[in-house]
Amino acid sequence: MSLAVVPFTDEHLAGAAALLAARHRADRARVPALPARFEQVEVARGVVETTVGWPRTAAVAALRDGRVVGFLAGAVLLPRPTSRNARFLQPRCAFVSHGGHAADPAGGCDLP
Repeated sequence: MSLAVVPFTDEHLAGAAALLAARHRADRARVPALPARFEQVEVARGVVETTVGWPRTAAVAALRDGRVVGFLAGAVLLPRPTSRNARFLQPRCAFVSHGGHAADPAGGCDLP
């Protein structure tokens, strides 16, 4: 049961969407005011597709035995040195949105 981290491709979308929907269900159990629609795998898939399609976004999928057990998508931010954001952001930092990460709670954190 080895873990492989690979570049995110379209073949990982279904697994990533299922993980994101499951994570949102768990989040809603703690915070019921969150919108229910993101528990649907089809809606979560749209969120993942949009997130990995942002400009300057890099994404990876964690695979265990060929199954997606996690994913991470982050957009590189390049604030102008004279902008207000430059006071708070390091050059070339990354932004990971709420829909840009999820892991299988049944072992997604167990790294070999």
